Amino acid sequence: MGSRISAADEAYLATLERPVVVHSASEIILDPVVPSLDMSRLSSGLRWDIEHSDWAWIISQERRLAALARRIRCIRRPRQGFFCANEHWYGEHGYRNQMCDWVGWGCRNPVLRTSQAYDVAYEYLYQLLPNCRHEGLCAG
Repeated sequence: MGSRISAADEAYLATLERPVVVHSASEIILDPVVPSLDMSRLSSGLRWDIEHSDWAWIISQERRLAALARRIRCIRRPRQGFFCANEHWYGEHGYRNQMCDWVGWGCRNPVLRTSQAYDVAYEYLYQLLPNCRHEGLCAG
């Protein structure tokens, strides 16, 4: 939409009680979730970008994904020994299976039943996992 965040948008975002990271005019990441965000106070271009293209919009539709992100952030790779991110992600009770209940073609919410929503959630959540540490191929 726009190429810059307006001064009014910037001033409003600065008043929020929780962190807001502005990457560009079309990418604002609200993490952790900012319940006090009043979308009506943002310019229409920036509001459209937030509502349709990022993690903040997805978790506004499905709060359980935000809780899943918090659980994934708690995972710590051991100082020594085996660790496989894919085992946590793709395993029988892995985080990807949980994610698919709430976003993507198999979810109940028709707004999140899209490839784009799935891709955004997948990319965001998977990158939260610590890197693998092991020899050979990944598990999962």
